[in-house]
Amino acid sequence: MRINSDAEQFLAETSGVDTGRVLSELDKLIAFISPRTQITLEDCHAICSMTPEVAGWTFADALATRNLKKALHSLHILFNRKEYGKAVLYPVVSRFQEMVGIKIAATQLSIAGNTPYPRFKNAVENMHPALKEKLKGSMIVKANPYRSWMLFSQAANFADAQLANALSAILKVNRDMVSSGSDA
Repeated sequence: MRINSDAEQFLAETSGVDTGRVLSELDKLIAFISPRTQITLEDCHAICSMTPEVAGWTFADALATRNLKKALHSLHILFNRKEYGKAVLYPVVSRFQEMVGIKIAATQLSIAGNTPYPRFKNAVENMHPALKEKLKGSMIVKANPYRSWMLFSQAANFADAQLANALSAILKVNRDMVSSGSDA
């Protein structure tokens, strides 16, 4: 069996350190895709248990790709379980921060918004050592090139002002959540 890097990232982010859960999800995925041998992110979304972590991750992914139907489905799952608040917000904060960081780094590398993966990967892998040192904390350097490109592609769905406004709104909700006595 083979697993796409975005599906691998999904399992890692939604399962955490629970290796039993990872093995259980992999068993389900292998049975689900048979006779195919390649596990995709879409397979994960179709068959993996919709825990609050998975629903939160799926919600953040849906917002980043502007997929309203998937975003509402994820919220429906979270709200029906009464496990929302942080489970919804934290993956969204993380995703939008990553998209802003990727977009900034890509601008410094002169990568255009519609750059195909091979050209993106080449630009990242062959960046000047001084720029690589400057960007060493950025997702564009730390993450798998395909994951970076996926974040970059999602960020391209938003104008800079839209990303800034979305991040400001998300951070305001976060501040209100942690500083208010009301239910998240």
